[in-house]
Amino acid sequence: MVKNFIVAALVALAVTIYALIECIRTPSSDVRSISKPAWILAIVLVPLVGAVLWFWLGRPRSARPAGPARPGSRPSRPSSPDDDADFLRELERQRRKKAREDEERRRERELRALEDQLEGKSTPAEEPEASGEPAGTRDAVDGADDDAQTLKDLEDRLRDDRDEPNDPPAPPETRAPEK
Repeated sequence: MVKNFIVAALVALAVTIYALIECIRTPSSDVRSISKPAWILAIVLVPLVGAVLWFWLGRPRSARPAGPARPGSRPSRPSSPDDDADFLRELERQRRKKAREDEERRRERELRALEDQLEGKSTPAEEPEASGEPAGTRDAVDGADDDAQTLKDLEDRLRDDRDEPNDPPAPPETRAPEK
């Protein structure tokens, strides 16, 4: 008889502890009948009766066990940032924005360097060091002058092409073979 009483007491204690933990973990907005603190007090002060009343009247209707989700069911909220689609979208947007800004800065630097070369300004690589000009500086300056001249030639050709009407190209001249 004593063994049955001990088993019944342990079952009542387990049910009460389970009800208390579930009540504590349930969001206040989901608790039915009375407020969440009142349910906690009822479970603690009237252990078995309070627990049974919690399961019957206080627990949310769609209550799920606090353990892991059942297979095939979707969690109500992401369990980690990698599972959150909104977080991943925002992260990708920030990554793309940073890449665009970096690309824009790189292009601006290239454009400034080209403008400096065309205007004949010296760039940091072309400035002579304290001990004299570094090797290859004169070649780089000459190359920049050649590039500037080529660019001017191309601009002139483009301007000439725009000024001329779009006539079909003349056939190539044929020369009579020399004897």
